[in-house]
Amino acid sequence: VERVSLSSSAPKPLYCLECVLEVTDDSIKPTIVKLSQFIAKVKDQHALVGKPYKIDGQPPNSFLQVMDKQNEALAKLGDSIEGQKYQVESYFSKLLESLTTLLED
Repeated sequence: VERVSLSSSAPKPLYCLECVLEVTDDSIKPTIVKLSQFIAKVKDQHALVGKPYKIDGQPPNSFLQVMDKQNEALAKLGDSIEGQKYQVESYFSKLLESLTTLLED
């Protein structure tokens, strides 16, 4: 990776040198910059933003409720994934047993 596109409409964000030469869209070409230039730009933007916002005190209850619901949803998703993994493992075990039986006969 040698170049980065600053345009959100670019077909891809990262470019090797060959890819840069293949770009035919004249509106995208000027937005492709060297990786070092991109890093410098990000560093400058970060300096402008300053320190992250800090919440003093307790977050609003509505925010806490949303976070609780998200945690519950993630836990349910994790349980579902584990269940699916178990089903796939069981299926492949049965398949392996069937194939072994067929090959032995």
